[in-house]
Amino acid sequence: MVRPLPDPASVHNSPEYRNWFIDAVWPIERPRRTALLSALEGWAQVDIDDADGTMRTL
Repeated sequence: MVRPLPDPASVHNSPEYRNWFIDAVWPIERPRRTALLSALEGWAQVDIDDADGTMRTL
């Protein structure tokens, strides 16, 4: 017999999902998130510096 799919609203709030996410996913995603945010901050700073017509290299 096929089990019904779990309610999506409750899956991501369950303690099992939270523990799995912290143990399995977060160690991989945290460095990627940090690198992405750093890159975006760098691009935002270049855009701010370029707004006055000057181009500053970092």
